[in-house]
Amino acid sequence: MSESLFATVSGCQSLEANLEILANNLANAQTTGFKRDNLTFESMLPRDTDQHQESFEKLFSLKAPIDDTVYNSLITKYTDHTPGPIKATNVKTDLALEGRGFFKVKVGDEIQYTRDGSLTLDAKGMLVTREGHPVLGRSGEIRITDPDFILAENGEVLQHGKPTDMLELADFPGEHPPLLKIGANRFVLTNEEVRAQAPKETRILQGRLEGSNVQTARSMTELIAVSRLYEAYNRTLQNYDKINSRAVVQIAKV
Repeated sequence: MSESLFATVSGCQSLEANLEILANNLANAQTTGFKRDNLTFESMLPRDTDQHQESFEKLFSLKAPIDDTVYNSLITKYTDHTPGPIKATNVKTDLALEGRGFFKVKVGDEIQYTRDGSLTLDAKGMLVTREGHPVLGRSGEIRITDPDFILAENGEVLQHGKPTDMLELADFPGEHPPLLKIGANRFVLTNEEVRAQAPKETRILQGRLEGSNVQTARSMTELIAVSRLYEAYNRTLQNYDKINSRAVVQIAKV
């Protein structure tokens, strides 16, 4: 396979990965607390280092050529944790976080994290996610016995005029904390050395929800632009195929 064809294939597959991310972001533009994903790319020479050559072959399932052709390499996928818009719902079990941090959710024996504050009460009066997983406070699972309960901005749960628990939030250092999306709008921590800490200056707003941070118009524009470029790369690959087919025919005639 020629060097120029390798470069086209690498560019095409990078664009395909970008299309999948953009499409998923748009599909979740109305999902409560959703955080959009992004990709970073880097141009590379496969011959530069053994690591680059291994990265190339793993990404494209092709043997990396040893030449001076520049290829696109998918470096990392990361989640943008910037806050989404907050809207009022006036539903007591709806909670929005204004600031950093995540709700702590117990799923089996594991602690997971979410920004989706669209909560409800189960048959036992426990505060749970829409999937039925308990949301944690300092005393563990939070039980609500007062239909007029108040959840203060500092996380204090007030029932019958008295504090009964404190909603527990978790925050992690850095712009891109080591959290992995696992579906259902939840994250798990991927680095056991990183410790959760209480967020500073975060307010909990009862009767409100945080929307998705996907900017629909911008994402749609990006999707159209990447789609057109992807189509151009595909046409180039089709032209390569036609040229190779003609060459085979011409050689057979010789």
